[in-house]
Amino acid sequence: MSISSANIIGACGDGAISRVLAGAGYKTASSDLHDRGYGDWTGDFLNDPPRLSFDAIVTNPPFNVAEPFIRTAASYGVPFAMLLKSTYWHAATRAKLFAETRPEMVIAMTWRPSFDLRRGTSPTMDVIWTVWGAQPSREPCRYVLAAKPDLGPFG
Repeated sequence: MSISSANIIGACGDGAISRVLAGAGYKTASSDLHDRGYGDWTGDFLNDPPRLSFDAIVTNPPFNVAEPFIRTAASYGVPFAMLLKSTYWHAATRAKLFAETRPEMVIAMTWRPSFDLRRGTSPTMDVIWTVWGAQPSREPCRYVLAAKPDLGPFG
């Protein structure tokens, strides 16, 4: 997914992903179902369409509603990326979703990101990024290993 200038929306939680994207120079617009002290508005991504234009969606959806998030994001016709459990695509029940949405790339991280920035905690979950284009890919999905970037306090 190559985007030169984007408004990026999604379930922002405490804003960890949005802050990294904004720090990289992307124009972000962030929302979440619940006010967690970060975001531009409180709204339901699945049932309340954003009232602004955007060029991409980047989010870490609640894992129990990842499929509806994927289907909703695909309906907007813009590139999107979702941070999912590393085993997300390992379920036979998700084969149809994979075939229908046809992601361009799965990016496996060679480290475990910390979701808790308190000192002394150890990351416990393996996750992947799954990336889609504006339309389902015609090419086979690429599987890429990503080295840990230097993200400072967000890593």
